[in-house]
Amino acid sequence: MPCAPFHSRSVSWSVDKVTASDSRLRIMVLLGTKAASRRYSSLARIANLCFRRETRSKKFLGLFMATSTTQSLKQRKQQMTRDAVLDAAERLLQNSSDADFSMRSLAEAAGVGFTTPFNYFGNKNAILRALAERYLLKITIAFDELKLPSSAYLRVREMSKCGFEVLMQQPRTYRTVVSALNQPHPEGPDMRHGAHKLWLQALGDFTGICSTRVEIARCILPDQLTISFRGILTLWVSGELTDFDLVPTMAAAIGGLFFGLADSEELPMIERDMLEADSIMQHRV
Repeated sequence: MPCAPFHSRSVSWSVDKVTASDSRLRIMVLLGTKAASRRYSSLARIANLCFRRETRSKKFLGLFMATSTTQSLKQRKQQMTRDAVLDAAERLLQNSSDADFSMRSLAEAAGVGFTTPFNYFGNKNAILRALAERYLLKITIAFDELKLPSSAYLRVREMSKCGFEVLMQQPRTYRTVVSALNQPHPEGPDMRHGAHKLWLQALGDFTGICSTRVEIARCILPDQLTISFRGILTLWVSGELTDFDLVPTMAAAIGGLFFGLADSEELPMIERDMLEADSIMQHRV
């Protein structure tokens, strides 16, 4: 029984439908012993074309993957170098007598070339601001590890405690870091924005805030908490607040911010905490 003639349109459609990996095999089986026949010549050309395209695609994919891998390795190396510089800066600040470092001593401690800290950060102030970013990240990690209540007020209290606990792990380092934040650095990270996100995370879904005041709380609390926390740290750096004053001072500030926004069920707890914080501070005076 003679074979039915093939049409280029139907052949093209069928080749498009098969996968690139098995197209040549299927077409060659289809050709069988009549590969020399003219009616199959167009089909054979399509098979070879498909095979060549498949080969080029594999070469292109391999080149793309190799380039992506190279870029990924380069990025990881850059991040490792950046972390090494920041780790060395933390060690020098914590262990030096004057809580300071030179860029040369930093490069030596990090095990990198003298120009590397300049290439990655630009100057010392930028390195200190990068350490401030790392400080916020450490607070977030510590906060995420807690079993947290639903109350926005209690969550904010826990976030502030995490902040001070991280601070006390390297107090000499963070005194210098907080001092650096008071210096203008227009090209550096926006630390206020980072702290705003931190407190917004702590507030969660604003549970415990009076339903008619949620929008007001959403507008003012993250910024006011940022200002309160930063102000307390500045007083701590100047020596006007001791290490032991940090938690009760922030507790009183948090209570004052929440007192006019919380629902009636939260108010007794907030009032009690404020009185307790005031008692602790008065006792220290």
